[in-house]
Amino acid sequence: MTILVYEDLVELVDAGKISGILRDKIAGFSLDVLFEDIIYKPLPIKGDVLVLNDDESSKLSDAKFLEQCCTPVVIPREGLIIQEGDFYLAKLRPEIAIDEHFTLEMRTRSSYARRGLIVESLGLGLLARESSAINTLFSLRTRGTTAIVPFQEEICQLFVRPNLSFYGASQIKPLVDSGELIVRKDGFVLEADEINYNYGITLSIDPIIHVYKKGIVLGKANKVENNILINDSSAFTTVDLREYPEGYFLNHKSFFLSACAEEIEIAPKYVGFVTESVFMQTAEQSRSEVNYFPSLPFLTHSNAPYHGHRNMSKGKVTFENYVVYESGVLLFAGAQQSELLIHPLSRESGYTKKSRYDGQVGATKEKRPV
Repeated sequence: MTILVYEDLVELVDAGKISGILRDKIAGFSLDVLFEDIIYKPLPIKGDVLVLNDDESSKLSDAKFLEQCCTPVVIPREGLIIQEGDFYLAKLRPEIAIDEHFTLEMRTRSSYARRGLIVESLGLGLLARESSAINTLFSLRTRGTTAIVPFQEEICQLFVRPNLSFYGASQIKPLVDSGELIVRKDGFVLEADEINYNYGITLSIDPIIHVYKKGIVLGKANKVENNILINDSSAFTTVDLREYPEGYFLNHKSFFLSACAEEIEIAPKYVGFVTESVFMQTAEQSRSEVNYFPSLPFLTHSNAPYHGHRNMSKGKVTFENYVVYESGVLLFAGAQQSELLIHPLSRESGYTKKSRYDGQVGATKEKRPV
């Protein structure tokens, strides 16, 4: 598997094999995209089933479904506040067309994922392609927060890839030995045999986390429907997990920001991918090479999972987390946070624009300047 880099994406856009994207919206290995200013709220739901008046409604085209089964909502210039439990559908603007040999993967941009915003298509973010035109509906919601959906900002990005494979531990170790992947902890570079592996490299939680205060709106400092949007930093309580040797308790549906204790540096032929949860295998599954995700107490970094190469970013990886266990979770400093997998890029990247997360030393409550 490869993920296409900036140079390949520029070539495809210039050749007309990707249309609907401007050059200035091409990043190191992704495409920044806009939603339409009108989003759609589906009809009321009973349980997990959408209430439709017509048995044939499930067979409607996207346009007919939006017309007959949804209420249109205009995103005002000051943005739209959405709360946990709200669910909207949206469409890309403009429509994007891509060569049939590639697949698009949609993810929320990290600056907006840190507010709890989630943009998803069907499955794991992959856009199913039945034609060259991409006009699929996407869902828009929050996970554990109240946040603003901004007006005419690119809150999501697309990755272009031929398939879905990635490097596991056996392929990662040689990268560590060669210096193409550097892992530091407490200021020291780790050798390949000093790193903990499961399927990929296991990452541990840095002691400092920021816990979201329920009900405070995350976003820009504007007035929206008599609600004052305050600076994001005051919407979080900072917690040092080292002060809680018996664990720090977080309730179900809590949202918190964190970072891994490890600093990551990746050669420009690769990009890192951090998992929502952690790969586990039984001995029988290991022999059959079948992997699965266990039911961990929180989902992590589920919307902005890619970590750029060293010319873009090196340092600790930041995470957005949501507690999924109904009984809550006890967090400990050094506990397992995620796993780092490696995707090869289509070619060695010459892209050198620095990410706002370059040099990250821990979790931050606010969007950092570029």
